[in-house]
Amino acid sequence: MMIKKFYFPLTVHVRERGDYDWSDNCMEADGEYADIHRGAIERRFDGYNDYDMVDYFNEDDSETAKAKLQSMIWGFESVNGCLYGRVDVTLSEELTEEEAEAVKEYICGQNSDGLGEGFEQQEIRIGYDEEIYVSFWHYGDNYWIYDEEEFNDKIRNKM
Repeated sequence: MMIKKFYFPLTVHVRERGDYDWSDNCMEADGEYADIHRGAIERRFDGYNDYDMVDYFNEDDSETAKAKLQSMIWGFESVNGCLYGRVDVTLSEELTEEEAEAVKEYICGQNSDGLGEGFEQQEIRIGYDEEIYVSFWHYGDNYWIYDEEEFNDKIRNKM
């Protein structure tokens, strides 16, 4: 049994509590801001997600990867003052490159439409008059999902 980790950036939307006009009064922040509020984010996520996402990975994604997957647990990791999303994937054996890509695509789908879309609608109260919403996915060319080796090469070791 082995664990393979996958990482992705977080986006945080900050707004005044009770203000539901997203167009004008919402500030976008990044993983550094998220790291400041890591405890609140993790508590909210723990209350939101208490199940293993491997059950939703289907054979259409990759039959051979599905056979190797034992568990997929979403969470967070702070690296050099920046909070990232992380998925710990427990495997019965190493993934091929094609299988790893299928797992990344599945994670991206969950981040944009499934688990992540549901979580980003969960308000996290910060202080008396502020709330944040954490997104696991965002549009644009600067969104990525890296395995641990890629993350170390491109993010962890560059800071």
